[in-house]
Amino acid sequence: MHIFDYEVKEQKPEILNLVGGPYKFLPKNYSSPTSVDIFGDRVVSFIGTRPGQLAEEPVQFVMKSRALAEGYKKFFQFMWDRL
Repeated sequence: MHIFDYEVKEQKPEILNLVGGPYKFLPKNYSSPTSVDIFGDRVVSFIGTRPGQLAEEPVQFVMKSRALAEGYKKFFQFMWDRL
């Protein structure tokens, strides 16, 4: 399951084929140069990313915490259910 910025749909639809579905899109006014991946007990945050673009000085950090990952998964599920 993936939630993408609105622009991915129009500007970089090839990304959708790479990651597969299911996926949904945020409304246009909620796009952001940040992204979050959650897997296992890790939460990875990216800053300075846009579809097909990478900032000159991107930042990425990994947090390892089962409780934090579960909390982020709940945030994600909340957004998914409302899109």
